[in-house]
Amino acid sequence: MLGTLSFLCSLVVILAGCSDPRSGDDDGSGDDGGGAGTDGPVFDAAVSPALDAAPDVPVDLPGSIAGVEPEAHAHHPPMIDVWFQIFHPSAAAERPDEWGFEEQGGPDLANEGGGAQFSSLARTSDGQIWLFHSDTMIDGRQQIGFRRRSVTGDWSDKRAIGETSGSWTGPRPILGAADVTHVFYTDHAGDRLFWRTLHPSGELSSATRIDSSGTSDERLPHTNAVSYEQAGSEVIVVAFADDTGILRAITIRDGEVGPAAAVSPQPVLENPHIASNDGTVAHLSIDGTTVHALWVDRASGDVLHSARPNGGAWSSPPTVAWDSGGDGAWWVYGNVYERGNRRRLGFTYDIDAHPDDEGHIEYDEITLGN
Repeated sequence: MLGTLSFLCSLVVILAGCSDPRSGDDDGSGDDGGGAGTDGPVFDAAVSPALDAAPDVPVDLPGSIAGVEPEAHAHHPPMIDVWFQIFHPSAAAERPDEWGFEEQGGPDLANEGGGAQFSSLARTSDGQIWLFHSDTMIDGRQQIGFRRRSVTGDWSDKRAIGETSGSWTGPRPILGAADVTHVFYTDHAGDRLFWRTLHPSGELSSATRIDSSGTSDERLPHTNAVSYEQAGSEVIVVAFADDTGILRAITIRDGEVGPAAAVSPQPVLENPHIASNDGTVAHLSIDGTTVHALWVDRASGDVLHSARPNGGAWSSPPTVAWDSGGDGAWWVYGNVYERGNRRRLGFTYDIDAHPDDEGHIEYDEITLGN
């Protein structure tokens, strides 16, 4: 899994280093992991600042990444319109002409001055791409559109998620079993979290509400989702901030939605406006059948960590993965990989960014066990 981390880090650096001024507000991703262990996490000394940004890098250029070597698909929104890029990380030196292939996936998306672009993607096993994005607003109501990109580069007609009478934001997909894509999104008007499935044929299921008492009122109260298989069952986990700011996780096992379980004992940081983050500052990663959650504590700005084995409870109290010292982190992303015959939860976080500078991206890791 070391290749996975290097692969993702390379993409992050390249996306952040673009001279193109286009930027957006969302990131969606899936994670791969190795086997679960019995050792408790060991917190290593910081490896940072291995990913410090160059002086001319924008504050953030978030988007989505999906794929496997030697090809990766990255997707980032330039203000409102949506662009799709393909990277070949392992072939950059030999095939530089294929390093930054780019095409417009969602053009001419007027937002009437009030919308925010949330974009994400999922890649099926045959190389097709499902692309989800914020669509043109209708009478002030936010909309979500999605399209399919074939392996030959042809885009399907755009379709909508949700009735146009509603206001929908923050699509976050993950590929599940049998190439079924699971999409999580928010009813922004009603502060509710919904889930749909999208089959390879293009059949979109009806919407299922998965929260029970409401989400926060941010446009992206939920995290990315992760999935794993256990004893023949498909398990999908997604987290969200509730109406009090507590981070809660929901488990969907073979299509059955379980109750929300508290992950954080105190409110999670949401929408630090200085970094144009319109959602919950938290991220999930998977290590075999153990789910890891990283989030930023609203009061302290520290990056906190908790883990939940399959069928178990979230570890409590959470451990401080990074002590902010009063600075605070505005973004956090994690991924499990292997280095030196040890599995590690590597994570990046952006420290004390300002609208007129490049931010300060650092890397750290938690050793999980053999």
